[in-house]
Amino acid sequence: MFDTINKIVLAVTDPVMGWMLHLPRDAALLIVAIATALVLTLVRVKTTDQGLLRRCKHDKKRQKELLREAKKRGDKDAQKRHRTTIGQIGLKAVRQEGWPLLASVLPIALIAVWTFARIAYHTPDPGEGITLRMYFPAEAITDLVHMLPPEGGVRVSNGLIRRVEDDYAPDGLTVVAGRADWTLSAQKRDEPYALRFRCKGKIIEHELCADGLRYTGPITRYGPENEEVFEYRLQEHKYHPFGVIGDWDVRAPGWTLLGWTIFGPYAGQKMFIVNAWLIGYLLIVIPFAFISRPLLRIC
Repeated sequence: MFDTINKIVLAVTDPVMGWMLHLPRDAALLIVAIATALVLTLVRVKTTDQGLLRRCKHDKKRQKELLREAKKRGDKDAQKRHRTTIGQIGLKAVRQEGWPLLASVLPIALIAVWTFARIAYHTPDPGEGITLRMYFPAEAITDLVHMLPPEGGVRVSNGLIRRVEDDYAPDGLTVVAGRADWTLSAQKRDEPYALRFRCKGKIIEHELCADGLRYTGPITRYGPENEEVFEYRLQEHKYHPFGVIGDWDVRAPGWTLLGWTIFGPYAGQKMFIVNAWLIGYLLIVIPFAFISRPLLRIC
C-alpha cells in the first residue's frame, strides 16, 4: 500500500521537480526547503483573514505599550486588564491558524515524499556495485531463492541463487529474520531494469534504476508481511547536507527520579533515526518560514 502511494506521488511530482536531480544535492535541498517555506507563507493569503490578523498585531502591540506604561505607574488593575486583553487578542489570532496548516498538508507531503525518494541519498554511478537484500521470516532460513537471469546490462557478481541466511538484531546474537543478498551492477539506461525473483512458489518483480539520476529504494515491500521486503544497502551513499549534517539517533532518555529510571530497561536504547536530509531541510524551512512573512507583508 505504501509503495503504491509512493509511486503515485512520484508520478505527480517528478514532472514538476525532477529537473532538480541535475543540480548538486545541496542546491536541490535549498530549493525544496525554500519552496516549502513559501507554501507555508502564501497559503495564508487565501486561508486567513489578513485584515483581522493585521488589526490583532497592531492592537497587541498597542496593549503591550499600555502595559509598560501601567507598570511604570504601578497601576496593578490596569496591568491585569491589559494582560487579559493581550490574551484575548492572541486567542482570536490563533483561531486563524487551523486552515493554513490544513491547506499546507498536501503540498508539503508531496514535497517530502519526493525529497526522500530522490535526494535523501546520492545516486550510485551506473556500473557501480550495489547490494540488494531480501528479507524473509526466520522459518525460511536455509531456503534457496533464485534471481531469474536479468536483462542485458545487469551483472550479478555473487550468483543468481542465494541461500537465506540468519539476520541478527543489533545485539548481534538474536536471529530476527532471514535474508539473501545479491551484489549488482548495471549499465546506464533511462528505463529501470526489471529484476525477477522466484521465491515461495511465485515470481516477484523489482525495479533497478540506473539512469544516473535516481536510485531505487531504499526499501520496497511486497505482500502483507515482512517476508517480502527488498532493501538496497545505500548507507554509504547517504546524503549529508552541506557535508556536515549527519543522522540523529534518538534514544530513550536515561532520566532518574528518586533513584528510579523512568524509562527502565529501555533507557539509552535507540528509538528511531532522524535522517540527515530531514534535519537539513528543517534547519532551512523553519527560519525561512518566519523570515518570508514580514518580507512579503503577510500576517
